[in-house]
Amino acid sequence: MAFTSQYFVILIQKHLSSVNPGKISTYASARRELTDIFFKRVAEKSLRWVVLPYPANPQAQEASMSLEEYEDFVYHSCFVDKEDPIYEWKRVDEEQRRICNYLDNVSIIRFVGEDTDLVLNVRNRK
Repeated sequence: MAFTSQYFVILIQKHLSSVNPGKISTYASARRELTDIFFKRVAEKSLRWVVLPYPANPQAQEASMSLEEYEDFVYHSCFVDKEDPIYEWKRVDEEQRRICNYLDNVSIIRFVGEDTDLVLNVRNRK
């Protein structure tokens, strides 16, 4: 039998604004070993995980939406409202792979706009 673990974290940035940065740093340091294990397993593909938004009032307020509007936004953006959400995510995966394959062969990216001319050297970057 496979072991399954659910771990829920609701991140609300404004709630951390009053927390002493030293305490946040101490917390991060205390979790360093677990964090390293987590990312090692992700890199080895021995751990599958997902991040998703969970509609709640603080996020809705941050987006200047009612909770119902924010729920609709989240469900739509996650394709929950589609007949076949898995198919939709596979389409996103294909498009992302196409873009990544293109970018793998690019060494310079240039953004040009009004008052903007930004050149990035992305050679040997992943």
